[in-house]
Amino acid sequence: MEDFIWEIQDFRHLNWSDTKLSPGTPGCFLKAYEEQNGQRYYYKLSNYDSYRGVFGHECINELIVSRLLEILQIPHLHYQLLHALICIDGKDQARPAPLFDQGISLLFSCYGNIESIRKYDILEDKAVNNFIGSKSSEYNLRFIPKGLHWFDGRLREHDREKLLSGLDGVLHAEHLEKIWNMLWKRWERYVQICGEE
Repeated sequence: MEDFIWEIQDFRHLNWSDTKLSPGTPGCFLKAYEEQNGQRYYYKLSNYDSYRGVFGHECINELIVSRLLEILQIPHLHYQLLHALICIDGKDQARPAPLFDQGISLLFSCYGNIESIRKYDILEDKAVNNFIGSKSSEYNLRFIPKGLHWFDGRLREHDREKLLSGLDGVLHAEHLEKIWNMLWKRWERYVQICGEE
């Protein structure tokens, strides 16, 4: 399945106001769904407000994380990044929008600001809301017995190309490099703590 569709799709028929009826956690990003041939398709935007429209790069993060899960061989929903026409509050927009939901990491809070990206501490232990152990991701790794192979796959340096393929020009080169450095350094830290090879 191709995970990045550049050809503009017309999704102006989708209703982006159904998020409050979400059976799970609605989150803060607009979501929509439709059914075709007995299958349900979920769509999710990056940030949106009535002044700026759709902004941010969270949808790119979704795609990168989906690729990372593929490399680590973790079962997951497969995502596509779509370039689409959408209509919110009667205003047409054209922005990439991924299928469904997966996370707000990978320098999300920088919103593409190069100075913020340069200053971002890629190994800072941010608070997590996962209800396992503590709110520290790094501390929670210590609950995993040493040497337990948690992932069937391994992140390797050559995986950079697969993770960031097709994103040149979508995000600034420094941003992409920082995302890779963040993933790689955190993987190395995980290996160090958990004793995986």
